[in-house]
Amino acid sequence: MGRFLFGVHCHQPVGNFEWVIKKVTEISYKPFLETIGRFPEVKFTLHYSGILYEFFEKHWKEFFDLVGEMIERRQVEILSGGFYEPILPVIPEDDALEQLEMMNEYIEKRFGVKPRGIWLSERVWEPHLPSLLKKAGIEYTIVDEYHFTSCGWRVEDLTFPFITENNGDRICIFPISKTLRYLVPFREIDEVVNYIKGVEGCAILADDGEKFGSWPGTYDRVYKERWLERFLERLINEGIETSTFATALDDFPKKGPCYLPPASYEEMTEWCLPTEERERVEELKHDENLSKFIKGGFFRNFFVKYPEANQLHKRMIYVSERIKDKGKKYLFMGQCNCAYWHGIFGGLYLPHLRSAVYENLIRAEREENLNKKEVEVLDFDADGKIEVILTNENLKMFISPEDGGGIKELDFYPAPFNFMAVLTRRREAYHRFLGRSESFDGRKTIHEVITAKEKDLERYLRYDRERLLMFRDRENYRWVVEKNTVRLYGEKINKEYRLLPSGFEVKYEGEVETIIPVFLLSPGVEEHEHGIVFSENEKKIRMEITWEGVEEHSLEEIWTVSSSESGMERTFQGYLLHVRGRDLRVKILLRL
Repeated sequence: MGRFLFGVHCHQPVGNFEWVIKKVTEISYKPFLETIGRFPEVKFTLHYSGILYEFFEKHWKEFFDLVGEMIERRQVEILSGGFYEPILPVIPEDDALEQLEMMNEYIEKRFGVKPRGIWLSERVWEPHLPSLLKKAGIEYTIVDEYHFTSCGWRVEDLTFPFITENNGDRICIFPISKTLRYLVPFREIDEVVNYIKGVEGCAILADDGEKFGSWPGTYDRVYKERWLERFLERLINEGIETSTFATALDDFPKKGPCYLPPASYEEMTEWCLPTEERERVEELKHDENLSKFIKGGFFRNFFVKYPEANQLHKRMIYVSERIKDKGKKYLFMGQCNCAYWHGIFGGLYLPHLRSAVYENLIRAEREENLNKKEVEVLDFDADGKIEVILTNENLKMFISPEDGGGIKELDFYPAPFNFMAVLTRRREAYHRFLGRSESFDGRKTIHEVITAKEKDLERYLRYDRERLLMFRDRENYRWVVEKNTVRLYGEKINKEYRLLPSGFEVKYEGEVETIIPVFLLSPGVEEHEHGIVFSENEKKIRMEITWEGVEEHSLEEIWTVSSSESGMERTFQGYLLHVRGRDLRVKILLRL
């Protein structure tokens, strides 16, 4: 009989609603610690993101006493990680190291212990990470068995810590059992206990703490039906040894060397694939003989699949390269991973998370006084096309002359807010399952249930032919830049952008049919004879659009249908204004 290693990771995104975090705390974080705290014989390992630590400092100060008592009696080990839960391999190395050191220092100061291991956000691994982790004084991390099986290791051999290295920099890795991830707390306790007892070495589980109360159906199962309490009792009664990961690292022989490819947990390697390829992989994996040989993509593929995620990522890199000290905290908050990808969780599809990333990145620039008059010409987003960035005290515009002369980003520094944080409507693999209705009873993981949060979501499905950009035209432009003005010359139409102190002006020559997407967190619009006003009530800001030469216009709401841990849902993403006319003159002013 082996040893059971039990790890729990808890995190909430930057920008999530306070009421959501309070609710998850009440139905998951609190009862979990209170329950396991009554079983001091059961050793386990905990990780919380810095977002939660900061929340607990304000709203649940007893948390620190509760965890402190467990540390004192050597029941629990605390893991480090990037403080604001970034994907470490995709942020600049200096930022990654600073975020790790920030968490190490916090844990040492708050709990009086030095962390030996880290939680790797979304278990996103790339082969260079040992060098980074060693610099941060980290001895080990935890990834999925899929990281190993995808390069030939057998599941039955993955019950010990492994050694890996990069250019001589060594760390250890524990592989998480996928079987245990799907068993706990969803299956019957006998099945879980029998599996653990059948393992030689370490039976390794480390997974989201939210599955203990917050995931649909789990509160009743875990606490009202006492699943967690009965499970802990069984571990003790069956004589199953438990320990922290750090203790196991000291006690067990290490295997090695192992070299893992870029990977995450198996589900994410499917989510990041293009929609058609994801569908094919999902179908092929029904064949158990084939599934272990089928590989998906890896995390950075999200930046290809979703140009909006790529915009966020390159905006973060852009800010990181330019700031020094004052804006660091906001930069790090803007590196929180959740808005940069989409899978079973809403992620990129959630407007408040995208907006929060932009808000923090824009604020970081403002803190460093980088909102000064400037014109930059560069391939900002690594798509092989040049962008022109116009900046003044109040605005930053990202214009893409080679993408129909469209605006990719429109930042308003006083707010701070990006009025172009719109999400393009695109087909997703799970759309083919709309109409299915299954229930969450706490006996299946969120990965095994397909359902929708409301009926007839099909009526909200609409797909855009290309990425939504403000004033994107079907024209191939030549272009020149002069001070705060960009002039574009096409075969049928010409266009000119001119930056104003609190907005910009667009002048067209010729017959024009174009679009103006506008990102808002909640609906707010007022039309009048010569224009339209969009109001973002939450941020108390307005976009005032006036025009000349418009012969016809129409306005539609942008809705998307996306997956979430509680089922498919529709989400308001802003407005799409269609305008048609000749020799258009459009002025857009942004106001508090």
